[in-house]
Amino acid sequence: MTPRTKTAALAAATATALLLTACGGTEGSDDAPIAGADQGTESTPEPEETDTGDEPEDAESDHPEIELPDDVELVFDWDTPEDPDEAAALKALETFLSGTALAIVEQDPEHPIYRNYSSDGAQSYARGQIQAWMDGGWTLHGTERYYELEVSRTDNSDEVLGFQFCIDTTGMHGKDVDSGEPLEPTEQADGEGLYRFQYVMRSAPGMENFWQAQNVDAETEAAQCR
Repeated sequence: MTPRTKTAALAAATATALLLTACGGTEGSDDAPIAGADQGTESTPEPEETDTGDEPEDAESDHPEIELPDDVELVFDWDTPEDPDEAAALKALETFLSGTALAIVEQDPEHPIYRNYSSDGAQSYARGQIQAWMDGGWTLHGTERYYELEVSRTDNSDEVLGFQFCIDTTGMHGKDVDSGEPLEPTEQADGEGLYRFQYVMRSAPGMENFWQAQNVDAETEAAQCR
């Protein structure tokens, strides 16, 4: 497979993984504006005990330190909310997203960091995304930007928050795991590689101010993100 063909396949695989939940491909997904906000789950898993990351007990606790390779960067281009619950949930979401990237880099679909910070549909989504990159023999190479953050609350729960934001994936091109060679970028039409994501963050049961990504939905070529 030539580098250009590999890149085209990578784009297809990534788009498929990104849209798994939007198409109902993960368990626990919901098309409501804040999925699962008034449903809850019977058994939301608590963060697992591992040797690879700390488990914060409150909003002031440290999250795991995630070190990505020099050629991989996630840019969270937004301000921290003033509300302490929103700030804690957003930090947990950033840790989940960075942990998912780390799992791709380390080629580990069961990496404990992203699993500690997720449950239900969000965890299934992340595992599917990681596996899609692994199946192609690729790892990350480049920069991904997160921006246009909006926070929403439900009327009936202080334990559920919605985060909507854009992702610009046009700078993330991938790299062949075996050779270590970056894949050749392909030309993209206007709007390709731009996604509007919505995550539901829920306070984990039995842990003070510890948030987990619960569900996720995505929109491709989002006009709001251009």
